[in-house]
Amino acid sequence: MTGDLRPRRLDPARLKPLQDWLAGALEARAVAITGAEILGGGAIGENWLIRAEVEGGARAGSHDWVLRTDAVARLDISHDRTHEFALIKAAHAAGVKVPEPVATCPDEALIGAPFMIVGRVAGTAQGRVLVRDAAVAANREALVHEIGRQLARIHSIRPPRDDLSFLPLPEEPPARAQITLLRRCLDSVSSPQPALEFILSWLEERVPESGGLVLCHTDFRTGNIMIDQGRLTGILDWEFCHWGDPHFDLAWFCARCW
Repeated sequence: MTGDLRPRRLDPARLKPLQDWLAGALEARAVAITGAEILGGGAIGENWLIRAEVEGGARAGSHDWVLRTDAVARLDISHDRTHEFALIKAAHAAGVKVPEPVATCPDEALIGAPFMIVGRVAGTAQGRVLVRDAAVAANREALVHEIGRQLARIHSIRPPRDDLSFLPLPEEPPARAQITLLRRCLDSVSSPQPALEFILSWLEERVPESGGLVLCHTDFRTGNIMIDQGRLTGILDWEFCHWGDPHFDLAWFCARCW
């Protein structure tokens, strides 16, 4: 366990309701959760490693899964966990390396907020660790190609999609829609921001032609890409996805802050 004293949704001392619900969701005779441990990271979501023994059904056996729910304090602009689960399912079906989707529950009554359960992915996403990883250095070129391949698979998901109908379609070209969104955010700030106003005006005059409308991960960067022994094992955190221009993800990935 970590020393983090923030309030939590899941109570490891009260797991029976979760076990019973999970048995029904998996069409199993019984599910026993033998351990629940809060995971580090996740400023927006709350992530728990749960160890489960499943009796009967298609998933019979021992599993290490991750239960992901909203933190008590969350951002309104992020998708809820049921929507994030739908995004992960769509990506999984498209061949993207994501945690395996297991189950989702929209009922707040069970643990205090909607949640999803996905497979555990090996490795680390921490940039400060990866830049010193000898296996990453030795496999650098192949790793970059794989990152690009995974991003292309994400961008192969295009609207319209009934399973992703909660994602609004932009009412104007994607790049201009982003400028409109940023200007709306800037207008809500009480103090003048002339430098940012100038940047947005500069961008408005130079809006590029659209690269098409695709699913953008929107937070595709170091920190959300899991790597184990120099190989990409999973792409995490799908709570900010939107329909947009594929160049959005490329630009975000290349930002020097990552």
